[in-house]
Amino acid sequence: MIRFEHVEKRYVTGRAALTNFDLEVGVGELVFLTGPSGAGKSTALKLVGLLERPTGGRIVVGGIDLTQVERQDVPAYRQRVGMVFQDHRLLLARTVWDNVALPLIVAGTPRRELKSRLRAALDQVGLHGHEQQRALELSGGEQQRVGIARALVAGPDVLIADEPTGNLDPTLALEIMRLLVAVAQAGVTVLVASHDVHLIAPLGARRLSLDAGRVVGDAVG
Repeated sequence: MIRFEHVEKRYVTGRAALTNFDLEVGVGELVFLTGPSGAGKSTALKLVGLLERPTGGRIVVGGIDLTQVERQDVPAYRQRVGMVFQDHRLLLARTVWDNVALPLIVAGTPRRELKSRLRAALDQVGLHGHEQQRALELSGGEQQRVGIARALVAGPDVLIADEPTGNLDPTLALEIMRLLVAVAQAGVTVLVASHDVHLIAPLGARRLSLDAGRVVGDAVG
């Protein structure tokens, strides 16, 4: 589903974020990217989401060569990739329903289909019955669930999550991690950047260790 082939990413400052980076992730696989700050975890996710472009190599996601995607085709590609961020990026004064519906509204989804997709996404993250609550009324863990529902509502093939538990206490963080496991078990390919190795280990998922823009370890658990 996701393949990096000798990928390089160098910023205008000269800093190399990824160097000869290779990675292959299968359909429905859950993979954690771990490593110190600056190891390249977030950069790898941004490249999958076409938030940034590589300076060398090749990235293929779901059969699409991202180096060949034209600027005007990026929005259509991003419909296939759900994105979850550490800071939720919710409209706090709006309801859960409004926040989760936003990607579908932007895509022009018919109202009948929109309703069914929203219900399914909220059920998937355990937020059924919270539709009319404003985001600011929710706990941190519930807000992150809203972010995950928003990422899933369009039915993506891939979900990328950048430090999704960084602002949560250990109990809530474990709940979110278990939710990501369930998302992968439902057939979505999930790629997560996280520094919390102790939280990841009990999940029994594949873990890649990054350092200085390279993969230095690939293990399960």
